[in-house]
Amino acid sequence: MDADNTDDIESLLEGMDFVPGHFHLDLNVNCDPVGPAKLRHRDTFLKQESLWGELEAEPGYLQYAVRNLLGLLAVHLEQLDAAEEIFRNICKEDAGNLNAWANLGYVYDKLQRELDAGECVEKVSHLMGLDAGEPSQEESRLLAARCLAEQAYAYPYDVELDSDDDLRERLTKALILYNRALVYGGQLIPKEEKRSWYFKMATIYIRLDDIVKSKDDSEYSRLSHYNKGLRLLKETLKSEKTQHKALAWCYVGIMLERKEEFTTVPMSIHDCGFSASDPLPCYGTINMMLYVRDLEKTKNDEGGIPDRQRLTEARKDLDKVVSVRPCLRTHLEMAQVYYYMGVDALRESLLVDEAAVNSALVSLSHALQFELGDSLPDLHVLRGRCLLLKGEEQNAADCFKQAVELERQGSTDTTALRCLLQALLAVFMQGGPDPTPAISQLEMWVQKAEERYPKDIVRAELRCLYRTNTEDVTELSKALIQTGRLDLVRRLLETVVPKQLAKKRQIARSYSFT
Repeated sequence: MDADNTDDIESLLEGMDFVPGHFHLDLNVNCDPVGPAKLRHRDTFLKQESLWGELEAEPGYLQYAVRNLLGLLAVHLEQLDAAEEIFRNICKEDAGNLNAWANLGYVYDKLQRELDAGECVEKVSHLMGLDAGEPSQEESRLLAARCLAEQAYAYPYDVELDSDDDLRERLTKALILYNRALVYGGQLIPKEEKRSWYFKMATIYIRLDDIVKSKDDSEYSRLSHYNKGLRLLKETLKSEKTQHKALAWCYVGIMLERKEEFTTVPMSIHDCGFSASDPLPCYGTINMMLYVRDLEKTKNDEGGIPDRQRLTEARKDLDKVVSVRPCLRTHLEMAQVYYYMGVDALRESLLVDEAAVNSALVSLSHALQFELGDSLPDLHVLRGRCLLLKGEEQNAADCFKQAVELERQGSTDTTALRCLLQALLAVFMQGGPDPTPAISQLEMWVQKAEERYPKDIVRAELRCLYRTNTEDVTELSKALIQTGRLDLVRRLLETVVPKQLAKKRQIARSYSFT
């Protein structure tokens, strides 16, 4: 953009309470990657893929929030032509969309189309009432409110939110912007539109409740988030039976799992007046989430056996979704459902339905056909677990290796590593008279793990391997000693013998020689 246009933008921004557009927002996607660029590309692409599904679910003006975000991601994926088309179409359909005009100007700037970019700047100036032909103050405030709400929508969908603190910061920022949007718009905001914002805020409060709980904050803080979310959900549910309301019921279903006082709310998510043919993976996802939550409670001796009927309902719902809108996420969710249908509810290592596990593998093969499907660690982990159940230990180990390779440097998610260690130990136990190949794999991947994960986490996983497979690890240690692989033996022993005890023994030995 030439100097004149730059001066115009700088003068336009002076004294403004907010700035239209998405490319100036404090989002990770707008900054340089914190890790490998290929991982950023993968995450951005998958966010974009997921949002195409969300586009069909969002009501009214929130569709423009999704589309503006899709355009933002398209730019960062170097899809400038697609981004231009997205923003230009929004401007045609919603001529007062401040974000779309600002975003379109940004794309024109990147394409070095200075005249077109300048026209976008002038359009934004006019819509905000900064020129002689300004619109009414009421109209300007409503456009500003929608602009802020669309920006708020983008924050929870940011990339590289690997820690609870990062996610909490983004969710909090979204709440701030939604509240500012409500203040700007005031009584001008149509009721249905306001309720859609309330619903988004409610789901954010619920997510914050989970994050706060995981950070061991006070009970007051958790209930505060929870009650705010509930109050906004009740406001949302005053509307008619729309897609919007159906989604709200699903979140109420999750909340029912934690709060007994809301047992008057119907638990069935099919009582929402929502058409089964509509392409939303919401129902299957919610049932799957509730089953996994019950399963975790069972493992922690906090509840009974999880209701496997949830899996049946999830499969039915996802079957309908796959028939209407097959996508990477839906096939992966279907594979998860089939996996849990195929294993024992208390011990996932026990196979109870091989046909279900085979169906999970079929769903995973469909997922792998989508672009970047093979770049998802979770997909390879699930495929490895299925193969492990079928007795294909080496093939399972190869899947877990791929998953470990795809983890970010310094990752604290050790699911793939734990599965890999278990699989390689199983390969060793079935290795026959020559254990060398299996031992070499173990040695190499423990070393790779220490390069990718924090060392204390690797030690913790080795300790877990020993405690859950003591006899097998003992046999492994004997074989390591016989083959002279003392380094791995030492790593295993360090996880069993506490450091302080080891230090005392070392001191005792030193005194015994004097």
